[in-house]
Amino acid sequence: MKRALLYARVSTWDKQQPEVQLAQLRAVAKQRGWKVVGEITERVSGVKDKRPGLDQALQLLADAKADLLAATALDRVGRSLRHLLNVNAQLEGWGSALVLLRENVDTSTPMGRFAFQIMGAASELERELIRERVRAGLQHARRQGRIGGRRRELDYGKLPRARQLRRRGRTWDAIAGELGGTGGAWSRALSRAA
Repeated sequence: MKRALLYARVSTWDKQQPEVQLAQLRAVAKQRGWKVVGEITERVSGVKDKRPGLDQALQLLADAKADLLAATALDRVGRSLRHLLNVNAQLEGWGSALVLLRENVDTSTPMGRFAFQIMGAASELERELIRERVRAGLQHARRQGRIGGRRRELDYGKLPRARQLRRRGRTWDAIAGELGGTGGAWSRALSRAA
């Protein structure tokens, strides 16, 4: 019986909950007769190489606490081909495998390793094309006299109230709690207004 470590990741901006992925992973583990030895979830961008949850999962695999790492999809593990190949090389070195549900990949087989590498390259290409389109859109907006990027999340009509609360010694987080937005956004808004 293979010992499986289940890994679920959602992006920081993603509205999906990791539990959705875990439910899929648990169902497959039951179907394939795996013994689930752990479940790790995190909310972090897939672009980052250093992710506490993935690092914890890899450490458990290095310590031979599991035989395989299961994720719902390749992009849950990473978006950079270099990072994906490094993770796979580590797993191979420990005699472990990576199983990806959506892509139906199991790196314990030669065909699975081949498919993993091809999909990793495609994932990185997709990420780079998205970045390129976003940059082009922002440049186009600037040429049109508009400011692109994320929408402002603050009600700037509340700047006087934010200024008043800050003078009374309230923390940025307390101001955000009362007025909405984030403490950092209010800090920047008051700095720009000054």
